[in-house]
Amino acid sequence: MNTREVREEIEELNRIFASISEDGNPVVVEGKKDAEALRALGVEVEILVFNRGESVTVFCERVAAEYRRVVILTDWDRTGRHLAHLLVDGFRSVGVECNMEYRARIAGLCRRETKDVEGLYRHYRRLKMVVSE
Repeated sequence: MNTREVREEIEELNRIFASISEDGNPVVVEGKKDAEALRALGVEVEILVFNRGESVTVFCERVAAEYRRVVILTDWDRTGRHLAHLLVDGFRSVGVECNMEYRARIAGLCRRETKDVEGLYRHYRRLKMVVSE
């Protein structure tokens, strides 16, 4: 990847993270480290961590009591894809609209470099180092 391509990827990631924050809808992630990575990347919305010992049904019902829309940002490995689909089904059953667009855009950009949300911050820092050299 040349410097121009790295700059373009950084700019696209920055646009995605800014859009997530501007939308204002909470982001659902798999674990605490995913939430920490998004915070480090400047995402400024509520981040809801799924992996707290609840079933998908209980989690979706709890979230539905407070929100009508969520962003699903699970990992883009097999487990994350499966969980994303379970969450979408669970949220739809309780009337919550799910945005999976950001997940797809990030996965498309970063799939070769990292397979998970937790690794996004490290990947982003590596990109920034390439353009600062």
